[in-house]
Amino acid sequence: MAIKVSTEVITDQLLTEIADLYAAEKYKQALWKWQFCARFGRDSQCIVARDGEKVIGFNATMPIVLVDDSGESIDAIWSCDFIVAPDYRGQGVGQAIKDEMARSFTMPIMSLGISNSAFPLLLKKGWHSPSKLDVWDLILRPKTLKQCILFFWASICRIYLSVTTKLSRSKLIVNELGFLPQQTVVEHLWKLHRAQSADVEVRRDYDYLKWRYLDCPFKVYRFLHIGSAAEGALALVVFRITPGGSVEIIDFIGVKSTSLVSAVCAYLLKNYPAVLAIHWNTSVSCLRPGFIANGFVKKSYGSRFATLSPYRQQQWGLVAGDSDGDFLRVAKEEFTAGSASAELQMLRSRSTLTINLLGKPVYSCPEGFLYRELSGQEFESMESIWMLLLSKSDANPLFMGWQWMIAWWNQWGLHLQLELNLILIFDKDSLVGILPLYRYKKNLMVHYQFIGNAWGLAPTVRSEYISPIFDRQKSVSLYKSLTCFISTRAPNSTFVFPDTTGNYMPGLSSWQHRMDAGYKVDVTGSFDSYVDSLGRMTRLKAFNRRTYLLEHYSKVEFVELDQSAKHLEEFFTNLNSFHLLRWGKPCFSLRAVEFHKQLLSSSNITGLLSYLRVNNRIVSASYNIQVADVIYNIQSGYLEEFDKKISLGTLHMGWVIESAFGKKDVNYFDFLAGFGRAEDYKRHYRGSSVEFFTLQYFSSSIVAAVHFSYFIMKSKLRKLIAKVRHSVGGVQ
Repeated sequence: MAIKVSTEVITDQLLTEIADLYAAEKYKQALWKWQFCARFGRDSQCIVARDGEKVIGFNATMPIVLVDDSGESIDAIWSCDFIVAPDYRGQGVGQAIKDEMARSFTMPIMSLGISNSAFPLLLKKGWHSPSKLDVWDLILRPKTLKQCILFFWASICRIYLSVTTKLSRSKLIVNELGFLPQQTVVEHLWKLHRAQSADVEVRRDYDYLKWRYLDCPFKVYRFLHIGSAAEGALALVVFRITPGGSVEIIDFIGVKSTSLVSAVCAYLLKNYPAVLAIHWNTSVSCLRPGFIANGFVKKSYGSRFATLSPYRQQQWGLVAGDSDGDFLRVAKEEFTAGSASAELQMLRSRSTLTINLLGKPVYSCPEGFLYRELSGQEFESMESIWMLLLSKSDANPLFMGWQWMIAWWNQWGLHLQLELNLILIFDKDSLVGILPLYRYKKNLMVHYQFIGNAWGLAPTVRSEYISPIFDRQKSVSLYKSLTCFISTRAPNSTFVFPDTTGNYMPGLSSWQHRMDAGYKVDVTGSFDSYVDSLGRMTRLKAFNRRTYLLEHYSKVEFVELDQSAKHLEEFFTNLNSFHLLRWGKPCFSLRAVEFHKQLLSSSNITGLLSYLRVNNRIVSASYNIQVADVIYNIQSGYLEEFDKKISLGTLHMGWVIESAFGKKDVNYFDFLAGFGRAEDYKRHYRGSSVEFFTLQYFSSSIVAAVHFSYFIMKSKLRKLIAKVRHSVGGVQ
């Protein structure tokens, strides 16, 4: 019977028929539903060879869109999964399949990662190979003499870059994201990417990146965002950790520069110290100086690329993600070597501190109070007694609440190698105080801090109104007791109270590191009277500009969201994306997002999440939390360049404040601490001022005096450096 070769749409029935061809590679079948789904308005098609009813050959295609050297978008296909049954090889079936592909598709065809046997066949059939995927390696764990030499050279490069980066004024900010930024951010980055490129390449817009990396059935791809405070979002890098312990850079869009490559390498080396190597495979020539400067070595070989298209002479911009070989390796690794995400967790894991201090008495003071230190297990189960004491205290019910504290500890306690130092204070058999502390050692000092902040240690979420949780009837005696407790610690002990509202232990040696202002608005009166009390410009921006918005846009909505898992994921992605564009970094890290999700699952925490939508487009997001009679403004973000006559953030805040006035169980709207980019905008809302201090207490006055001298010298040195930089800038 004659062999028939035809072009068909890929269907579930057809995939069932070809399953026998891949009997030795069953892992591929886990990809098919995702790999061959319809996208970009087109079906996935394939070339099929049949001997009667039996499928004997198969070559799939996937729809993609290319961007050519003039910036035009062109529909194209990505050739993949080429196979001929063993009994039919050497009989011209493969050539017939490629001939059918050339006849059926008038659009450009591309294939990357071609085998040794298939490559000559394609060239014979009129395909061309204008580029190849260069392989760049940064060796971190050398095993051979040659690798040791390369490692030594790379180390010298990184030391030099480290010194020059510290002297540089413009520093890039690198953050690992747990999400793909929203479409607006991706479009911005793609515009920056193409401004430096005339290569022919896959159009890596939001829809493509979402399909390729977010919707992939194996959740191994990670996102790095690179930005700066001055320029906002600059680049997005997609990477993964291999089961062998290496970092592979899979994709990249954004500004191409040496400093960007350096920033990515510095982040990966710091946060993934156990990796064996960093592989960054790309043909993009703009990145070459960055690779060389960071000690990467280009291999003599590269991944083969071929195309059947008019773009024979043009340079192609290729990345590792342009090859189906990448996701096929991922699928195989998941089936044979275990989860790559589990490997990632192994590489990032920290040593676990042994804590076995259950019920251990640590201090008995003259006032008769007994201090006992508890274990982490008891911390997990003490919500009810914690919240009962909190209700009898003047401590803040949100930031000093058990829900906030336990969520913070779950995210950062083990990650930062902190040792829990949770102390309960008893007056005979009655619980009268809680000191939610942790400790760690640094520079010969034993540091104690409150759970909720890692001041001077690492960025986490910001916890304000920090204080001990003391029964208000005994707070004076308890502060005296705490003063004695700190004084009896080892001479090299120091206690940090970040974002506290005052110095309640003046008898101790202390240093004030910073002071911030926050504002708290009384929302119990008349909303109209409150609006009338505002300054003219604040009133205009926050409330009166609504008229302009409604007149110039057909649909304007202030939308309050529920706290479903789907809405939370979408909300934090949108909020972070707004910050990427404005500030060059997300407002919430991976751990911070998980922290807030856990927090919002608590029964006594009410999340007030809202959007401002204009013509069905989300242009602003505001995240607030209500606890007791106070609404706390946690974060907000908006599109900065939406309309020059409108300040979207201020306008959205006006709706939020109006909503707070309408809630009978709310007495205050608390802006908390923090400034805007250009000014202290929160003061314009006419709330009462709240001062927040970061205080460091010392158990020894002698040790304190040494530290005070160091702090003063450090402050003067910073001012001198700033003055020199200003002078140099003025000369230039």
